[in-house]
Amino acid sequence: MIEARTANTAMLAAYLPLELERPDLREQWLRRLLSNQFLVAFDIMIPFACQT
Repeated sequence: MIEARTANTAMLAAYLPLELERPDLREQWLRRLLSNQFLVAFDIMIPFACQT
């Protein structure tokens, strides 16, 4: 989201460095990742927040 500067999942999926057979599966992969209950956004964002 920081690099793409949007919360649009379709646009975010385009920025992902994923090697997939079909490019249309990027958005599906991202939606599954974001719906994962074990993904804690706060823990992921700490390194970015601590950068000076």
